[in-house]
Amino acid sequence: MFQTEWIIAMQASADSGISQFWQFITDLGYGLYYAVFLVFITFGINLRKGFLLVQVLVCTLSLTIWAKNYFALPRPFHVDKRVTLLDKQMPDRRQVQLLDQAEGLGFWETLPDSAVQYFREREKTNYGFPSGHTSMSVAFWGTLPFLFNLLSLRVLSLVLLILIPFSRMYLGVHFLADVVAGFVLGAGVWWFFYQVYFKNYHRELYLFQGKSLSKGSNQRLFLSLPLFFFLLLPSKYYEFLIFYLGFNFFFLFMDRVWGCLLMRAEWHRRAINAGIGLGLSFGLFYVRSQLLGGLPEEGYLIVRLVADFVTIGLVTYLSVLIGKKLHNYHPFP
Repeated sequence: MFQTEWIIAMQASADSGISQFWQFITDLGYGLYYAVFLVFITFGINLRKGFLLVQVLVCTLSLTIWAKNYFALPRPFHVDKRVTLLDKQMPDRRQVQLLDQAEGLGFWETLPDSAVQYFREREKTNYGFPSGHTSMSVAFWGTLPFLFNLLSLRVLSLVLLILIPFSRMYLGVHFLADVVAGFVLGAGVWWFFYQVYFKNYHRELYLFQGKSLSKGSNQRLFLSLPLFFFLLLPSKYYEFLIFYLGFNFFFLFMDRVWGCLLMRAEWHRRAINAGIGLGLSFGLFYVRSQLLGGLPEEGYLIVRLVADFVTIGLVTYLSVLIGKKLHNYHPFP
């Protein structure tokens, strides 16, 4: 599954139009798009559904990051000079490229140890296995149909579950093995949350009967998950994890104080609240970046973590508070 011949065959017939299409598809799997989707869904459609979707995505991303660092395997364009890197958002580090190291591999063979070791000595971050685009697409597009029972959404999810992983191989950034591993990892996280929250009985309790997410085992789970990933991931990911912890903490606080809040059905109210969430996100994170921009990277980690916790807390709390003041939310009946 680490073969490159068929990737090369696909790229041999590539033209600018086809490549632009696959670049558009793969762009849908980058973090900024998911962040916008999550803000819109959480603050513009349904708070609880958005919250649970965040849990699936962040857990999937955290485990993917851990797996990438644990296995530390190269990408196709790193080990075979014939593979062209077509993804414009990926760094093209040709200095770590080996010549023809993936040529002639059998389907079940792994990459040569010499190629892997050569790569690891020169590259510390740009690992390929498993595919993050694949694991995240399974988590996101695999979960949405269970939160929103729409036929059109099921069709769209199925299409993107196929196209996004394929785009990663066509663009030369992932082997088939990376994609398969991404599917397995994303499906594993999805299965866990499906068993606990998305099965028909549980979905009825948490989404349609307003059972608390801020008490008992639910609260312990949502506060312990970020802390668990603090132990699992290296320190350069601590700011990402403090965002996760802050979002969960403030959401659980609001859930305990205000209970289950529902968006009013009128489309303009949903659009207003989604706009509030997006505006606060961009505005407050811009302020944060300006305040922290002059601080050196070394020695100020605690300051940065506190600022990150406060920023995501303000985004979460103010988005809901302003929506309540505008009567865009109503309490669960």
